[in-house]
Amino acid sequence: MKKNNCPILLLALTLASCGASSSSAVSSLVSSETSLPSSSLSSEVSSSSSSALSSSPEIEEEKADRTGYPYIQNLDALKEHAFQGKWIWEAKDIADTHVAFRKVVSLSANPQRATLYLSAESKATVFINGKLVAVDAVLKRGPTPFDSFYQEIDVSAHLGKGENILCILVHYWGKGGNASVYAGKGGVLFDLDVDGILYSSDSNVKVKRLDEYRNERVLIPAGEYPDRKRSTFLAEREIYFDARLETAFYGKDFDDSAWKEATIVSSPGYLPFGELYRSTIPAFTLEDIEECVDVDEMIGKKTTAPTKATFRLKENMQFLPYFELDSDTDGAKISFYTNTYITTNLVSLMDDYVAKKGANAYQQLYWRSGSSLILELPAGITLRKVGYRRSEYDVKTRSRFYTGDTRLTSLYDKAYNTLRICMRDTFMDCPERERSPYSGDSANQIDQCLAGMGEDGWKMIEKTYKTLNGWAKDDATFQLRWPSTTSNECPMQNLAFILTIPNYYLHTGDEQTVKEIYPILQDYLNLWELNEDGSVAYRNGTFMWTDWGSGQDEDLMENGWYYWALKSLDELGTALGINDQAAQNASTLESIRDAFYPKFKKEGGFASVNNGKYDDRGNALAVLSGLAKEEDYPLIKDVLVSVKQASPYMERHVEAALAKMGYYEECLNRMLERFGPMIEEDESTLWELWSIDPVKGGTPNHGWSGGPLIVLSEEFAGIRPTSIGYATYDIVPSFALETLSTNVYTPKGELSYSLYKEHDKTYLEIASLPGGTLRLGEKDSALLSGDAIKGNDGSYALNGGNIKIEIL
Repeated sequence: MKKNNCPILLLALTLASCGASSSSAVSSLVSSETSLPSSSLSSEVSSSSSSALSSSPEIEEEKADRTGYPYIQNLDALKEHAFQGKWIWEAKDIADTHVAFRKVVSLSANPQRATLYLSAESKATVFINGKLVAVDAVLKRGPTPFDSFYQEIDVSAHLGKGENILCILVHYWGKGGNASVYAGKGGVLFDLDVDGILYSSDSNVKVKRLDEYRNERVLIPAGEYPDRKRSTFLAEREIYFDARLETAFYGKDFDDSAWKEATIVSSPGYLPFGELYRSTIPAFTLEDIEECVDVDEMIGKKTTAPTKATFRLKENMQFLPYFELDSDTDGAKISFYTNTYITTNLVSLMDDYVAKKGANAYQQLYWRSGSSLILELPAGITLRKVGYRRSEYDVKTRSRFYTGDTRLTSLYDKAYNTLRICMRDTFMDCPERERSPYSGDSANQIDQCLAGMGEDGWKMIEKTYKTLNGWAKDDATFQLRWPSTTSNECPMQNLAFILTIPNYYLHTGDEQTVKEIYPILQDYLNLWELNEDGSVAYRNGTFMWTDWGSGQDEDLMENGWYYWALKSLDELGTALGINDQAAQNASTLESIRDAFYPKFKKEGGFASVNNGKYDDRGNALAVLSGLAKEEDYPLIKDVLVSVKQASPYMERHVEAALAKMGYYEECLNRMLERFGPMIEEDESTLWELWSIDPVKGGTPNHGWSGGPLIVLSEEFAGIRPTSIGYATYDIVPSFALETLSTNVYTPKGELSYSLYKEHDKTYLEIASLPGGTLRLGEKDSALLSGDAIKGNDGSYALNGGNIKIEIL
């Protein structure tokens, strides 16, 4: 292939994962141009001053009015870095623009330590000396309705003695959406700390709005604007890239002498960008280019007519599209998107690439998701390579679940994959049409994280909880989605969310985070009222959603949800030593308990209306909340076996209720029946609904659908913490599966066991941690090896180390 003078489009990039110090050795991202850099703009300042202030005009600044948000101060611990730089931008403020910033950093020696502190509206890409260092380098705005996140990126490996070029590309969306709060103005802020010396954003930074990235402002007058239907949920913009205008703006030797000096917008902590809070979640991964799976039919063959070509990825994932091609003409336009472009009649993102005549190579810097990449090609295009770079939330440890029934193993893995693709800046319902951090979707995802991931997954939970401090209001409500441009309250989803906090504390021992948000949750539960009969009065909120599908018994469901949430939160308060509402909570719980049977018990189960119809969701919540008595378990079992109205969101609770009642076979039968089509489907994720139809059936990957991971781990593998932070724990195998190998991650380390048969004998091997108890029920057993003490009830005290037991 001919040498390409636009290096951002080269096949090989020298990369380092966002926030990582190691680089992936491919080839250098440097310009073929050899003009001098702007070395005269080098700015070296101490950690207590900024070089921009002396020459800048006075800026009238104001702080955000935080009235009505009483818990924001709980976030103050995340204001760790005192920025010396200024928020800067170009002179004009134009939505949907890509603005590049360049600063020279002159060093007298190789650095021992170098950290880039960075914030931006809306997303940033970082280059140093022509090398790509970080993609998606800053989280979407929204720790509060007014404020911004900043990222710490270790760049020590990318700087050296002499002149270095720091280049930051900001894609400024100019609007907000789900999981993103619009500041109303474009801006970037940074401090580069090199061994205690700061190189900061100021008026000496060079700036240029890049012409190669096109938008409505330039495309509509030219009659080239792709006026497509767009999802209003998304803050992100589609990309329209014109290779004919491309520059190597990030190159170390690029000539930026024609670029302007940056305009100072505001000081750190002031509007429009607000206070700055450190991002606590792992940086996003950025892997090497992989070719798509089935490219042979199209590679090297020129299109003679408009052609739609579909290329499969290894699995459904978050990724950066990549392709190389030859074009017969200047200006040929290629549109590209994924197989999840349309779901439930809502569109995701479709991008456009305008080719120059001859050889082209394009690496998109903005993530998309799907299991196939689709290119719409005009005539005269010869594809040379089609591939992708996986880029996703960085989880280094995950749990496994293997059993002789491969369907269950596949279901567990698909649940995990679904969770992973629905995490990035926040938990999100799906990575295509909405990217929304719903509290109900998050409830399922949080418990999946606790069962299926290690510390990296817990950090996303922590961020979700901490961000609630910035969004809870003084009227005691908290909204359905945060961050978000909307403020609906969905009571049942919020109750499901509250139930995750005691579970998180039990798993992780993170007392500080839990104590911070405990008052928010208690105040919210105090909003509910009781009917004259003592039952829970139905709370509408502003978004009266209970579940997809039909047959929802909303009154029964809300009594179950509320009682369960209040009981769990009250127990959490006792564990935290917070008892100021213990008497009130006890009275409320007693009232609901006394009213439940007279109001809801019917001949065939539990229901609000005596019409012979029963809701599987409401009856499951009666079990899980503890409102139903064991004597009625057979009755409820019949409902849960025969009624199948729950969506994948609520199905988790139906299956968990069956297992809790001891009906393991019925639980597995229901799980395999309901999720059977998803198991058989050639996709690596679980669907939003029970159909895969892109128009009627929702997304092929939805965060709330991974309930089987929780049920299999907690109910069938039976690994559960019994005191805070896994100080003590139980292993209670259900023995519903003859063979099983599984593991979980705890604050004390990995815990795993295998159940297997050998020569007609059954063995249990445990890699245990101190503080455990193995409970075998009525099964007889013999300890073959390891350090464990058998009790009178047949249980074993596990003291750590490897243990082998024969089940007799």
